[in-house]
Amino acid sequence: MKICIISGTFTNMRCGVGDYTYRLSVELERLGIGLDIITSYNSEVITDGRINICPVVKKWSLLSLPLLLKSIKATKPDLIHLQYPTQAYKYRIMINVFPVFCKLMIPEIPLIVTIHDVKTAHVLNKLRLVTFLFCAKKIIVSAEEEKAYLIKLFPFLKKKFELIYLGSPIEVHSPGEVRRNQIRRDLNMGENEILACHFGYILAKKRIETVFYAVRRLLDDGYKIKLVMISEFAPPHNRYHARLKSLAGRLNLDKQVAWTGYLDKPEVSEYMASSDICVQIYQDGVSLRRTSFIAALEHGLPTVTTKNKDLPGGLKDRYNVMAAPVNNPGALAAAIRELIDSEELRKNLSRNALVFAERFSWKEIASSHARLYNRVKS
Repeated sequence: MKICIISGTFTNMRCGVGDYTYRLSVELERLGIGLDIITSYNSEVITDGRINICPVVKKWSLLSLPLLLKSIKATKPDLIHLQYPTQAYKYRIMINVFPVFCKLMIPEIPLIVTIHDVKTAHVLNKLRLVTFLFCAKKIIVSAEEEKAYLIKLFPFLKKKFELIYLGSPIEVHSPGEVRRNQIRRDLNMGENEILACHFGYILAKKRIETVFYAVRRLLDDGYKIKLVMISEFAPPHNRYHARLKSLAGRLNLDKQVAWTGYLDKPEVSEYMASSDICVQIYQDGVSLRRTSFIAALEHGLPTVTTKNKDLPGGLKDRYNVMAAPVNNPGALAAAIRELIDSEELRKNLSRNALVFAERFSWKEIASSHARLYNRVKS
């Protein structure tokens, strides 16, 4: 079987969907599935020679639609698999009308679309999904709540919707004791000091301030804790980053909050593995489509996160995760405090998180895709 995967970004383009597409492609290739990846033109695109990368689209505008269709035909695929959205598409309409042209011009090739953001998308972006829903053979979503949301809106299309979990783009890379000690020394960790990490893009919509206020409360209560932000950090060019840096100063957290800046994936894993706990907050509550959260689970980190109403299926408070309500520094501090106070709780959460994370293995994700491809093709 031969699949043509279309993704506006690929690995080395600093986009979560691009990293996801790369990891999925590697695992599909190991299963013996032939792949061609059509992506954005980028002179630095990474390929290991096993997968045919076609970085041909300079701009995802309507003018590029003939090139995209021509490139697909040249690969002679059994299936087309589109990843949506990606940063490269921006707000251009081409990729949204693409399924219509697929159906008109190459109707013999089935189209599958993975939609990475449905429920929390802006209403205008939700309207953009209509062509995918009606023109694709199958729609893949990555969380139960996403599938339930689509079924509620389009009950007559429910047989189209498939759930396949996301995997983390960060492969677990054990640093070893020497490297772990070095990282903690570089962060000026004191004796018996707890290192908490936060991994992922630093965005205003996450309201990272909540974590800072929680850390300040813990310090005021006499707890020894340091926070390392594992993320790109550019205060001179990003107003929200500048606001966070200023807030850290006002809260006297300059020595208690460290910023790694952009790291490659093995380094991200090393910093996570060198931490004692992880704090991952989301304004809409934790979801199993959050790959930063999945990365924490796969590293076996006792993790504090946020919830709106109920936790996603399989997650249990104080069993494999610690949950606090959104926008509540006091509750967040209390959850972190409970973890710091109980080594047994940390060990239990770590062990149970690793068990829960098995469903996010790339081997299982690729196998689920292969089964779906076979069903659609047959």
